[in-house]
Amino acid sequence: MGALPRRDALRLAAGCGVVALCGAACSTDQATGQLAPSSQRTSGVTPTKTAQPALAAVSDVLPGAPLDVSAVAGVPAFLVRGGSSIRALSGVCTHAGCTVAWRQDQQHFVCPCHAGTYTLQGAVVSGPPPRPLDQLQVRTKNGNVYLAG
Repeated sequence: MGALPRRDALRLAAGCGVVALCGAACSTDQATGQLAPSSQRTSGVTPTKTAQPALAAVSDVLPGAPLDVSAVAGVPAFLVRGGSSIRALSGVCTHAGCTVAWRQDQQHFVCPCHAGTYTLQGAVVSGPPPRPLDQLQVRTKNGNVYLAG
């Protein structure tokens, strides 16, 4: 079996996410076997909101060195320090949706698919990207950085 192309792998992962969301939002009525919306479940269990994990400690975000927090965020993302503030940039290229990587030797985010490059602040330097990297909303609390929302 051949290697799965990157875009196909991303589409597959997105499709699995949709299936997982549907599974979380629907249940089967045991009497009829029909799908029942989550609002009609009668399990007696009240859902609780889980705490959002910290992406990183504020002290871990160093000037000039984006911190890859993709694993914790669940989406490609980097934390970037700008003076005393910390921003989160999406790690998804705005051209074709590929995942960018920070190249310390070039001091740019680089898209491996079409050679698009971005500055540390996410601005387009070269290539086909039509706009800067998207910003993700974050908040700091007790010395940690969290996704907002």
